[in-house]
Amino acid sequence: MIPAWKYPSFIHLANLKATSV
Repeated sequence: MIPAWKYPSFIHLANLKATSV
């Protein structure tokens, strides 16, 4: 699992994609 505190940008992009879909 990827730590959100280490990859905030990655989590942000993932959230955007999830919201888009």
